[in-house]
Amino acid sequence: MAPQLLRQLLGAFSAACLPIAPWVGLIVFSLLYSVAKRNPKRIGWTLGLPGLAFAMLGVLMFLLASLYEPAHFPAGNAVRFTGGTAPYTVGNFTGWGVFLFLWLFTAATAPSALRKMWNQQANLHRPTTVQFRRESFIQYDDLSRVSHLWSGIFKVVDKPSMLLIYANELMFHIIPKRAFADPAELDRCWAFIGDKGEARSQGFQVFAVNPPVVAKA
Repeated sequence: MAPQLLRQLLGAFSAACLPIAPWVGLIVFSLLYSVAKRNPKRIGWTLGLPGLAFAMLGVLMFLLASLYEPAHFPAGNAVRFTGGTAPYTVGNFTGWGVFLFLWLFTAATAPSALRKMWNQQANLHRPTTVQFRRESFIQYDDLSRVSHLWSGIFKVVDKPSMLLIYANELMFHIIPKRAFADPAELDRCWAFIGDKGEARSQGFQVFAVNPPVVAKA
């Protein structure tokens, strides 16, 4: 009697969770995707492995729900399989199918989409020279030259490994911090940026200086 009761309890719990689990999975997927975008090189693994784990969890939940006595399931919109009814319902199959397809399809295509985006931006592949002046910011390479007065810069965002210099709310220039010789040189640049900069993730004392600073990106 006890094993049968345990089997029915596990089956009933799994059957109750089956319609809800895809919605919970979508929330988890959204959180994981926001984290995965921070490391594009590993985005496929970061999304793919949890997606496969969720797929295995779904199979397990369907199997456990099948252990519940079929007579206790409402007929509803059940699709009949080998003498059983629910949990093999159209709603359960649709929810889990759409959810897993979205997750695994994104995990499989995200790396190639990022590579394609990178290949389409040929200007980012060339060595670039950046000059920070008191009145302006200049970025140039062998084929192009861009200059912005600091008064025309929307904002400068400090990231752990780069500076993002926004010309407007959407377009920005990426300046890797490895291009600076040392933290003191980065400090001199912040003296030119002034009130355009957001809160810095790694602070240095700022000294006002006159000479322009040249950084190789």
